[in-house]
Amino acid sequence: MSALTQARLDAIRRRALAATSGTWKTGDRFLSGVLGSAVVVISGRYPTLDFDPHKNGRADAAFVAHAHQDVPLLLAEIDRLRAELNWRRERQRF
Repeated sequence: MSALTQARLDAIRRRALAATSGTWKTGDRFLSGVLGSAVVVISGRYPTLDFDPHKNGRADAAFVAHAHQDVPLLLAEIDRLRAELNWRRERQRF
């Protein structure tokens, strides 16, 4: 895995901010003739994301759905940690 540069963080942040707002969650719905396939529900709508429940689909759908809430939290924590690191580095210089 390559380094998490500021440019990559900025790109992740732009994608997170551009995504549909609201809480994302997983749900069960009849799609494409497959009963019980796991889908990601975005703000109450059913998008075209369909995961096969027999091939780890439920876990994959949950991961995608939670990414919308998780990524902004992780970005904020990275920002906090980098700010603290910079503060400590500046303090050591004096």
